[in-house]
Formats: sequence, C-alpha cells, structure tokens
Amino acid sequence: MKVEKLKPIFDGFQGCFDDKCRFFAGLYFLYRIIFVCAFSLIDVPLASLAIAQVVVMIMTAVHLKFQPYRKKFHNNIDGCLFLLLGMINILTLIRYVESISQSERNVMILTGYIQLFFVYLPIFIFIFLLCSLAIKKHCKQNYHDINSRKSFLTSFNFSNSRSLNMENSHEPSTESYVASTSYYDMDIIKNTDDTDDDVNFRDELQVLDP
Repeated sequence: MKVEKLKPIFDGFQGCFDDKCRFFAGLYFLYRIIFVCAFSLIDVPLASLAIAQVVVMIMTAVHLKFQPYRKKFHNNIDGCLFLLLGMINILTLIRYVESISQSERNVMILTGYIQLFFVYLPIFIFIFLLCSLAIKKHCKQNYHDINSRKSFLTSFNFSNSRSLNMENSHEPSTESYVASTSYYDMDIIKNTDDTDDDVNFRDELQVLDP
C-alpha cells in the first residue's frame, strides 16, 4: 500500500494544525500513554499524582508556547482544557492528602465539590454554546423571513398602485363634458357669439341678456 493512499486519514488528524505543528497530533497520543503509565505502573498514589501534575504543566507550557492550531479559538479551548486538567489533578492531590491525615474533613468535602464543578464545566459550556448557536440561527432565519415578507408586500403594493394609475390614465376625463352654469361663463359665451345673428340662446340665457 502506498503512503499517498493514507494521506486523507493523516489529514483528518493533522488538518486542524499548522504545517509546522502537525506533529502535535502524535504528541497528544504520547501524553495519553504517559498518563496511563503514570497511574498503572506506579503503585504509590501520591507519586503518580505528582508525576501527572508535572506532565500536565509541561503539556500546558508546550501548548501555550507553540499554539499549534490554525484557529486561535481552538488554541484557547485547548489551553483552557489543560488548565482545568491541572486544577482537577491538584484538587485530587489535596483530597488524597486530606484523606490520609483526616485533619480537615470539611476541606476534603469542599475540594470534592469544586473538583466536580471543574469536571462538568466543559460540558456546561458546550451545552451553552450549542443552545446559543441554535438560538442565533433561529433568530437569523426569522429575520430573513420577515425581510422577505416585507419585500414581497412592498413589491405587491407598488404593482397595485401602478396598475391603478394605469387604469386611471385610460379613463376618459369628464371635465370637458361638464356644462358651465356660472354667469361669468355665460357672459363669455354671449360676447363671443354677438357677431353671429343666427344664434339663438336658450330661454334661461336670454333672461340674462340686458
């Protein structure tokens, strides 16, 4: 099998990293192997927790130094996860020491609650981001529907007004057929037709004749 055929598989693991930091995809597997060895090969819990804490600090420092991902958002997420992992490990170490000494039970209970909070915090953040994205998408869809309806109503009203104007322009004007009944207009008609002797006015106009 040629290596080129495995390139899509490698890109699936390394595509999110920068070209210079593609080795981080294998480095994360190395981190997991170190953690498994620390907790399975060392019988002393205090020593295994201490080694795990040192490994977490090294992981966080390397990640913050190189910023391996292409997107800054992904680098921030991974950095926060490493910090949370270190804090959870520190709280586990504190609880183990308190369980041995049995000096402050309340401290052990408090650290246990804080540890559970840090464990479930990424899940709460993920659910919050998922809900916010869904609400944002829904609001954007509603805004698009409202704008489309407004544009449709505007075009419909414009077409109706245009058709009404065209109908009004084709209707014959009735102003030219209105007979004038004012005395001023009748005087004008009489003066313009004085030269014509054959013109006979109606009875109501002859009354106005001086």
